[in-house]
Amino acid sequence: METRKYSSPLGGDISLNKDTKGRGWKGLKGQMALALAVSLWMATGGVAWADEHETVSADKTVNTNESEKNYSLDGNSGADKGEGITFTVESGGKVKTIKGNDVYVTSSGNTVTVKSGGEVNAGSTGSDAIIGGISNNEVTVEGTVTGRVYGGQNTGGVSTNNHVVVTGTVSGAVIGGDGATATNNTVEVIGGHVGGVWGGDGDNTTNNNTVILKNATVDGNVYGGFKELDVTGNTLIVSGINTVGGYVERLKTIKLASDLAWDSTNAVLTAARYYKGSLESSIAIDISEASALKNRTESGTMTLIKSNGSLANFSLSGTAITTGGVTVQSTAKSSEANGVTIGYNNTHTVNYDATNKAINYTVANMVTGVTLGTMTFGTPRALTAGDFDFTGVTNANINTTNFKFNNPESATGTTTLLTNATNLVAGTNIAHTQNFTKAVNGATLSATLSGKVIRTTAGQIGYTAIGTALTGVNLAGWNGTASSVPAGWTSGLTANSITAAGFTAPTIDAGTSTNIFTTDTGSFFKDNQITGAMKYAEQAASSDTVNGVTLTGAESKGVKASDDGKSLIYARSNFNVNSISLGNMTWGTARTASGTGYDYTNAVIDASSLSFTNPESITPGTTTLLTANNTLADVAETTKNVSYGFSPVDGVTVNGRINGSYKTESNAITYTATANNATKLTFGNVAWKDTGALMTRPSNITFNGAAVDTSNINFTNIKELEANKTMTLVSNFGDTVGTITGTKYKVGSTLQGEGKASLEGSNLIFTTDTRAEKMTVQEQTHNTVMGAEVGMAALSAGNDFVGAATEGLAMAGNTGTDGMATYANMGGGSMNVETGSHVKTHTWNAILALGHKNEKKLSTTEYGAFFEYGTGNYSTFNGDERGDGSTRYTGGGILGKWQKNNGFYVEGSLRAGSIHDDANNVLRDANGNPYSYTTDATYWGAHIGVGREIKLNKTDILDLYAKYFYNHRGSVSFDAGGHYDLGAVESSVLRVGTRYTVKQNDNINYYGGLAVEHEFCGRASGFADGVAIRGADISGTSVRGEIGAKFKPDEKSNVTLDLNLSGFAGKKQGLTGGLSAVFHF
Repeated sequence: METRKYSSPLGGDISLNKDTKGRGWKGLKGQMALALAVSLWMATGGVAWADEHETVSADKTVNTNESEKNYSLDGNSGADKGEGITFTVESGGKVKTIKGNDVYVTSSGNTVTVKSGGEVNAGSTGSDAIIGGISNNEVTVEGTVTGRVYGGQNTGGVSTNNHVVVTGTVSGAVIGGDGATATNNTVEVIGGHVGGVWGGDGDNTTNNNTVILKNATVDGNVYGGFKELDVTGNTLIVSGINTVGGYVERLKTIKLASDLAWDSTNAVLTAARYYKGSLESSIAIDISEASALKNRTESGTMTLIKSNGSLANFSLSGTAITTGGVTVQSTAKSSEANGVTIGYNNTHTVNYDATNKAINYTVANMVTGVTLGTMTFGTPRALTAGDFDFTGVTNANINTTNFKFNNPESATGTTTLLTNATNLVAGTNIAHTQNFTKAVNGATLSATLSGKVIRTTAGQIGYTAIGTALTGVNLAGWNGTASSVPAGWTSGLTANSITAAGFTAPTIDAGTSTNIFTTDTGSFFKDNQITGAMKYAEQAASSDTVNGVTLTGAESKGVKASDDGKSLIYARSNFNVNSISLGNMTWGTARTASGTGYDYTNAVIDASSLSFTNPESITPGTTTLLTANNTLADVAETTKNVSYGFSPVDGVTVNGRINGSYKTESNAITYTATANNATKLTFGNVAWKDTGALMTRPSNITFNGAAVDTSNINFTNIKELEANKTMTLVSNFGDTVGTITGTKYKVGSTLQGEGKASLEGSNLIFTTDTRAEKMTVQEQTHNTVMGAEVGMAALSAGNDFVGAATEGLAMAGNTGTDGMATYANMGGGSMNVETGSHVKTHTWNAILALGHKNEKKLSTTEYGAFFEYGTGNYSTFNGDERGDGSTRYTGGGILGKWQKNNGFYVEGSLRAGSIHDDANNVLRDANGNPYSYTTDATYWGAHIGVGREIKLNKTDILDLYAKYFYNHRGSVSFDAGGHYDLGAVESSVLRVGTRYTVKQNDNINYYGGLAVEHEFCGRASGFADGVAIRGADISGTSVRGEIGAKFKPDEKSNVTLDLNLSGFAGKKQGLTGGLSAVFHF
């Protein structure tokens, strides 16, 4: 219970401090005098008013100086907010008072606004300048008010739901509501300056009023509720920086607003003293909406409440605030930078400061552990002092399990790992080792870094590198370049720790060595440390090749330690050469192997594989093949002619022979060329040239007497060639030519004509035939129309699937109770079709149909629609030429069947869709390189059939029928080494046949049939670059046989299955089969 004493000094009724209002005998005398004055004023008709007065009953705006005028707002005493009178004092406007409740009027729901630059002056700080009304009023002060401001006043009654906002200046107190009961009133001071603030002033009850301060200055006191009779549930909401010259008291809650910003310098609310009120157990601090506090992750302290005296009776979430603090939240988090991860608890507390004169909000990051991960030596994690609190962290909290450097080879001396670690005490050092590898010139060094994590300095973690030991060498991939072991490394090499394998041995002379790795330390490398296929050892049959010359013999070679152990080397002993093989060499480039380590005493020369990479550069003369030493015996001159072939320009191959001999003298093997003659020129894909020559004879090669082959000459840069045209194939060919082969030429993949090569003067020329009719298409163009026939064959295979769907949907047993049935069939086959040449196809076909059946007294009618799909691949065979491709079609159609009770029936269908062909190597150029092309065309077709099913007995049925099928595939055009136009293809097939069906029981039927069919059309034609292609024709007669079985899984099943197999002989040859299913509903 809080006890306060009040006194009433002289003139207390008009003072700023309402603590003295109406208290003491002087106050009582003043009130009696005021009552007497009002009575006299009423008796004399208002003579007591010294100033002007105006009662307004409509909205009013004042923008002039009416400083002596008092306004009364005559509205409805029960009006809600916004329903009363709106009174506005604009900038430049001045009035004395504005009251919505006085001796003249009693009203509510008024809106009173004093704009910036407007003024209300009641004459003194203690006078009533603005009274909004009784309740539900809105009062806004942006300008200046001298006197008190009431949101509402109702002496002896209830004043509620009033709202006052001050952004300007009020010299007196600002009261939300005044009456016997003052509840749910709000006063906001937003950047304003006021004399005092009372959320409510109730003679009996002052509950649930709200004061909001944001960057406010209050000269006097701030009350949630003024009188201490029944003052509960009042709230103060603060944000920004607020200063209260007097007390803050009689509150249930001080709430930090949602727009509060973090400020580590200024207190949110500063006052002389704070009192909770006698009926409240404490002042509750509410931070539930202060996201700037709760969401803060950085450490720091912000003062919420500050007082000139000691603080007491504050709580947070029901817990009394103490110097030790109340924990708001604590969240486990981690932070990583530069390879150091800090685990910590982000802890928020509210506490009194050490002087007990402030309430602080403190965010502390209390470290729970440090994990050292992958770091860069020399790059620590530098903290800002105070960001994290390492109190209590010891070696037990420092994890070095996965600690390593990403640059361990740079780890020398001492470095820091973590700095500015607040409150981290010193500890014992932690031992550390790290295994790593380092790539050097393709080889891999394995090493171990030894060091320790330094804990001798408070506030930081450091590292001292003790040293690095080389523990292994893997020479796989070594590029032959020598290197030094990194400075400062010691040897930790053990037996078999150096792997000598997987690299290309360097080219060195016999009896010499080359360094791989070097150090300044003796006995660093030892032979027992080396293992692998290329360890130094005796080679029973060693060979090496340089510049096309291979030396074979006996020697020791490989990886070893140098005699002083300072180097790892590749060494060769003396080489006892027993064979010298001359291979593919470049004329003018010899091999030199003249060192004393080579012993050629027993060497034998093998020139059987001698050839030259640059025959066009060889002229009569001598070149050195091998420079040896005095152990190489002289060998007499031996004849060796060298054949060659090379391509001087695209599409031309020159074969020739170098006549010459080799010998050994003066410690060297030499070759002497006496002639360089071409033996044959072969022409393939070349460019036609109207002027100039395709090539000029190389000056070092003689073409006289060389044969010429133009059998496969193909001109790649033209589409057609006029008759009697010539071009120069070779200029300066010579005076004579050998046998000329070839009488035809080709243009792209389409055309061919007759022509030949001849010698005219010293030039080799090619001349086309003088007769234009000699220009024809190439035989391979026929392959394209064969491919077109494949698409028609696939569509013809689909005929049987359409017919099967028509039959399947029409069967009596295949119809559901509502007349609906669904039919599905899938199958495939392999077929050989004669086309003038022949095509082999492998196809898969499928059909899905939905039908309905109507049964009449004398007949039945079935109709439906279907979707069809087919795909396959094919091979065309045209003489020795084979082509390959694939085709697919997608489409749909309608079908129907009418059948009388005596078995006679008529059926038919219509179909349409698209067909795609993808040819891979149907066409080739002169060198055999394939052309690919794709085509897309539309197709449509129809069929009609008649027949009769004759019941021979209860189980056997004979079906006699004739059916006609027509299909049409549209024309296509494409380019593939030339332009092709393929015409439309038609198929017209008549099939006559019979089928015999045996009904074993209600669930199983067996059938077999035989038919003859004749294709009346089936011809495909086209043009290649405007010249007719030899057509393909699949017309002719074939015999078709079939067997099959239809069955139901059981009597209650709504599915009927049909398994069938068909064979063809005659024009078409092959087998097809399939499985169909009918679903009846």
